[in-house]
Amino acid sequence: MLPREHIRIANIGGPGRRLLALRAGEVAAATLLDPELPIAEEEGFVKVASGEFRTLFWVSPEIPTHLLTAYFTGLGRADKALRAQPGKYMPLWARNIAPGLEGQYDYTKFGLGELLVFERYPEDIFEATVAFARSWGLDREMREDSFNALATSALAL
Repeated sequence: MLPREHIRIANIGGPGRRLLALRAGEVAAATLLDPELPIAEEEGFVKVASGEFRTLFWVSPEIPTHLLTAYFTGLGRADKALRAQPGKYMPLWARNIAPGLEGQYDYTKFGLGELLVFERYPEDIFEATVAFARSWGLDREMREDSFNALATSALAL
């Protein structure tokens, strides 16, 4: 295990920027997501760890419930279609390649990307995640860190 004092965390930027920083030698390691993962592997970068992540949707309290329901219903239908026929949708990765990463890729080797799970985000995992972020000094940009202030009931789909 690499000792904590040998780990330097840097906020590199938005989509594609982490892989571009790896390519340029600006960083020795990076956390990548799809579609950067298969691109990095194709370019010979070595995966040292992998896992899952959870993300939350941030929405304004002013958005009417019926619009949120329609939005999440559409996302749910798209997610089901992707899971049912992934090969049909893999070529769409071409539309999600960040500037600077364009190229001729075999999209059949790409993953499905972020899959949706419509369930309540566990409060204990939220609290552990916030504590982890604080322990690494990653909470500087957090405007709110209270589960009750951020969570809302899941919409019935």
